[in-house]
Amino acid sequence: MRYTQQLKELLNELKLAKGKNCLIFAISERLPRLKELIASSDGFEVREIYLKGRENLLEMLLKWKESSENTIYFVHGIGNQFPWVLPYLNLHRDLFFDIKRPVVVVGNEYEIKEIQKHAPDWFRFRSRTYELKEEELGEERGIMRLAEPTESKPIYYPLPVFEENGEEEIKERIKIDEYLLSSESDDYKLAELYMSLSLSHFKLGDFERGEEYLRKSKAIRAKLKDNKGILLNYVRLFSIFVGIGEFEKAIGACNQALKLNPNFTEVYIDRGLSYAKLNQYGKAIEDFDKAIALNSDYTTAYYNRGNAYAELNQYKRAIKDFDKTIALSPNYANAYTNRGAAYHKLNKYGWALEDYRKAIALNPMYAVAYRNRGITYSKIGRYEESAWDFKKAGILFFYSNRMDDLVNVYSICFDLRAKIEGEDVIYSGLALSLITKDANIGEDLRRMRIQDKTMRKIFEFALMKLRGEDISDGIAMLEEKEKTGEMKILFELLKRF
Repeated sequence: MRYTQQLKELLNELKLAKGKNCLIFAISERLPRLKELIASSDGFEVREIYLKGRENLLEMLLKWKESSENTIYFVHGIGNQFPWVLPYLNLHRDLFFDIKRPVVVVGNEYEIKEIQKHAPDWFRFRSRTYELKEEELGEERGIMRLAEPTESKPIYYPLPVFEENGEEEIKERIKIDEYLLSSESDDYKLAELYMSLSLSHFKLGDFERGEEYLRKSKAIRAKLKDNKGILLNYVRLFSIFVGIGEFEKAIGACNQALKLNPNFTEVYIDRGLSYAKLNQYGKAIEDFDKAIALNSDYTTAYYNRGNAYAELNQYKRAIKDFDKTIALSPNYANAYTNRGAAYHKLNKYGWALEDYRKAIALNPMYAVAYRNRGITYSKIGRYEESAWDFKKAGILFFYSNRMDDLVNVYSICFDLRAKIEGEDVIYSGLALSLITKDANIGEDLRRMRIQDKTMRKIFEFALMKLRGEDISDGIAMLEEKEKTGEMKILFELLKRF
């Protein structure tokens, strides 16, 4: 591929802008070749930035001081972050003055037009816009204005469901959507923006505003006869309602989606899971049955139906579904664990242990499998192995911040002290006392022989801390000597104690 005058002018401008502030937009469909041609000209070092997800362009560009003077930033993929990236860049356009390196933003004609429309101040900050076409397509031209608007076409943004971190980010998203609404006239985009506002207000618990924007989105889609968009709205709503624990509303969203598409297999699964959350296991099983009727190899349907049967104490049926799940997905650790739990309920402890072993082999970090195996070991009197599994499960629960599960499993383990008095039981009791501050657990630990020197010292420090004594130096010294992962957890709990 060979470019004519426009490419020459672009390369000359980059040469003159070396080590200086310069923002350039370029329209091109041949990004790899354009990057290659820039890199081979005048010894430029091209740093490529491909935007996706929640990556922040400005944060990356503001590290320009770490680059050499002949660096050029080659930015593409900005359309992946439409439309919400545009008001952000428009608002923070002044920061581009601080970037003493040329920045080339490359996109197709639609992307550059959207930048001009929704980030006009940022767009005006540019040095120039180049339209780069292959020579055989005709003479190229620098453009000062972009193509006239084309006919409106369906567009569906990757709307965030629970990507924001907290209420403030959601409120910021609402401000951006409202800004975009003020400059948008395309009906498909307006429908998406109203839907984004609807989701944000639902997440904030403002159901009145959420319903208001949902109606506006639906009205536009109905006018456009955009059934795909209407269906997508209900699928998004389901995810929101599940995330905020509104399972009745989630079921309602599924009902509306199934009216539009009665053969939407995934929605039957979603509705079944919502029924299960409401303990309506019979209705859940009916939905999983429908999903299986539509797709007889749907692993998730068999797995969830097995879980529902287990909740109804129909363990043989549950095992049959877990068998099918494993036949379809032999590496599904959860299915082995849940089948093991069903075998345990039927007093088939050997088979249960074998399933837990397989689950742990597939996923050595699977806390629930260790906990369940510990319960089965305890049931058949293998208390040492039981205590080890409980301790391991608790450690994994700690690292995944599942503190309620940690307290539960360590309580079960510490109850084994009537059977055995090993280090794993003492470890569980010590962790439990540091978390719950239960004086009775402390009294029980006093009566036990804590042979491990580190655990004995940690217990002594806990008692000192209860008396109001400063133990920070002692903990620091102990941490220097003892660096095993399981002891680090006790040190952390002691600091919180």
